[in-house]
Amino acid sequence: MSATKHHAEKASEILGLMDGEDRADWLRFEPDNSFDEELHRWVERALTQLVLAVGSEEVIFAQAVQDGEKKSGRLVLFTPSLVVVAEVENVENNASRPRTTVLGRASLRRVTVLESARIILDPENMENRHRVVGWPGEVQIEVDYDGLPAPLVLSGAGISKLDRNDPGAIIRLLVVLTDDLRSSGGA
Repeated sequence: MSATKHHAEKASEILGLMDGEDRADWLRFEPDNSFDEELHRWVERALTQLVLAVGSEEVIFAQAVQDGEKKSGRLVLFTPSLVVVAEVENVENNASRPRTTVLGRASLRRVTVLESARIILDPENMENRHRVVGWPGEVQIEVDYDGLPAPLVLSGAGISKLDRNDPGAIIRLLVVLTDDLRSSGGA
């Protein structure tokens, strides 16, 4: 079996979603840095696994997370029905292979909002005293699924970089996940 145009387009779509996040700079290939070369190799392997796992489902959220101290990385995807996590422990070890876990979104146990900017009230304008300024800033959530050894910590801008009136990808994901909890009776 060879990769089809669909597979290549899905891989590009996934990378594009991750590339939109500030934390995904480490996905870019820089041949003069051996750590990045190894990271690039495992990302290619992980992308293959992710593309096979999601098939033709729409990817609604994607994030790349790197731990530079441990030389590890994780790619996380959400589709309308799945959460898919590809991880590698040590990218400097040529034998390291990503391990990809596919779970139904219905296995969600808990969502915790860990961090965001405080709400800034406008005391000068009593008519609009609850108007929010620059909120919610950077948002961090922890998502706990049955079948994963540890919760996923995801973060992102609370407001879209393209349109300040639109919520950021992390907020859209938070809405979807709280709906998942409601529909499963977990909330």
